[in-house]
Amino acid sequence: KDKEELDFVIIKDKKPWLCFEVKLSETKIDHRVTDKFIKYLKCPFVQIVMAPDIWRVEGEKLVASAVKVFAGLV
Repeated sequence: KDKEELDFVIIKDKKPWLCFEVKLSETKIDHRVTDKFIKYLKCPFVQIVMAPDIWRVEGEKLVASAVKVFAGLV
């Protein structure tokens, strides 16, 4: 398996709006893969992790703790 997939893509107005990868603890972004999706889908990327207290922006990419991401939705 080539491991080049996304877990979720949110669609808004029939276009990709935000793409997600969910990891248990890996906070390092695989830029080779994510750059390809960002270029193709033309939307930002979020890597959600279970590790606490993570919030790091790298260009159009965000690595964040699940608790922090979902707390913002409430």
